[in-house]
Amino acid sequence: MSTSGNCNIVEKLSEEDNSGDNKFIAEKIEKILQTRIVSEDIVANNPIFQLMRRAAIEFFNNNFANSEIAFHFYYVLDFRVNAYTLKFDNDAVICFTTGAIEHISEIFTRIVDLDDFRSIFGNRESPKLIADLSVNAFYFLFFHELGHLICGHAGYTLNKENTAFMAMFEDVKKPSLLDRQTFEVQADVVAANYFNSIVRNDNKIDLPRMEVAISAVYLLFEIIFLFDRGRFASDHLYLPSTYRMTNIFAIIIQNEVEDIKPTFEKVVEATDKGFYYVFKISSKKMQKLKKDSQKIEKHMDTIIDHWRALYRELEPYAIVKLHPDIYDW
Repeated sequence: MSTSGNCNIVEKLSEEDNSGDNKFIAEKIEKILQTRIVSEDIVANNPIFQLMRRAAIEFFNNNFANSEIAFHFYYVLDFRVNAYTLKFDNDAVICFTTGAIEHISEIFTRIVDLDDFRSIFGNRESPKLIADLSVNAFYFLFFHELGHLICGHAGYTLNKENTAFMAMFEDVKKPSLLDRQTFEVQADVVAANYFNSIVRNDNKIDLPRMEVAISAVYLLFEIIFLFDRGRFASDHLYLPSTYRMTNIFAIIIQNEVEDIKPTFEKVVEATDKGFYYVFKISSKKMQKLKKDSQKIEKHMDTIIDHWRALYRELEPYAIVKLHPDIYDW
């Protein structure tokens, strides 16, 4: 994704972040997330911060120009690797944590030269590979949060002040666990569909790009769990990482190229080994996934059915048309 071509809009929005209305929005974000927004001085002097913010704002302008929503992108001080989505009336906000910027590239740097990883990526130069992995991870993180925004579940666990949104759950104070799991699955679906353009060249799957994308997204899931394990403790909110990757992979390739599946499995296995070698964590996730595969499939059916019952309630808050099939995008 290019950060050029629509810079006049990006610059205009960046300047508007200093307006009185945006100061009010920033204060609301800090109150809800209970942290501080990174100052403009730091953002302006950090090329990675600037790259992702410009790309995010430009993507929104290019794809949702007719929307009445004003889009804002911030960084918040948080050591965890995560992102958040909030919505205040016609103002939509996506926030990346400083932990995401600091730790994702750092962990990729520690993994890229391991033998298992090199067996996949061969002689690709490490600095270029680290940059490609990082950009892919950041884009997926953004697209996932965009899914929460445009499908109407923005800020669903954080925005306690948005009573109009919470009222649709009537006597429930906050969305149920099944609501949250359904939102996370759909955000993955949205992200996978937008991610299509990253892994293609002339509308055909580019295998080297696909390998980097698979590894980047799978590592992103593992990194989020590593830094947020005190908060999530298990896969109760998110489905297991390997299952999420299988789902996303199926959406991206759309059954176009059957012989890519062995490459997908090899990349996930090498990435898994590299991650656990670096962090000295004994993982039995693969075995547990196989053991629980029927249970996960059954629960996925529950999520799909739940979406059919829920999507009409979300339509007034969505920027795009929602469909009864969670995969219909």
